[in-house]
Parts: sequence; structure tokens; C-alpha cells
Amino acid sequence: MRYLYYTIQTLSRGRTSSFIKLLSLTLGLLVGVLLFAQIAYELNYEKCYPEPERLVLVRCAIYDEDTGARKDADVGEGGYDHTVFDVTAPTLAEEMSQWVESATTVSIYLKDMIHRK
Repeated sequence: MRYLYYTIQTLSRGRTSSFIKLLSLTLGLLVGVLLFAQIAYELNYEKCYPEPERLVLVRCAIYDEDTGARKDADVGEGGYDHTVFDVTAPTLAEEMSQWVESATTVSIYLKDMIHRK
């Protein structure tokens, strides 16, 4: 009870500085909560699918046959250039039919979305 009394006394003495401190603390906590809410939303993006643990993303990397080095390693995140060829989906469905139920190729070409099954 004594701590509450001291807190009220301190806040009443320096009203302007106390208001600024309280406002900055409130804004900081609000930004932190909003940031964590956004992160939680981004991490749950695949939950809209019926069985997200069965969902797989395939990305291709192009390697130089002579040196074995990955070409265009600075393009995209992790060195991938976001290229998946049209034959990837049907080849996966044909070669790995025991694991693959369905396969789809989605490409972005000049800002147009191309979807092939």
C-alpha cells in the first residue's frame, strides 16, 4: 500500500515528465505487442491448408557442371533464383507417385501469375 502512495506522490510532482515517460512506455509496449502479433501471423501462413505437415515446396538451383558451383548464388534468398521449370510438377507426380498426390507449378513471369497442374 505504501508503494502505491509513493507512486501517486511521484506522479503528481512532475506531471509533464511523468506523462511523457508513461506515454513512451505505453507506446513501446504497444509496438512490441503488435510486432509479436505480426510475427505470429506470418509464422502461421500454411495453417489454411487441411494438412499443412504434408505440404512441400520445391525450389531449383542451377549448378555449373565444370566447377560444381551454384550459378547466380547472389540471387534470391539462400542462393535460389526462384526458378521452377514447368516439367517439375508432372515429373514429381510420375516418378514419386507413392508420395505425391498432386503437384502444381506456379511461376511468376513479368508480374503475371502462371498456374499449371
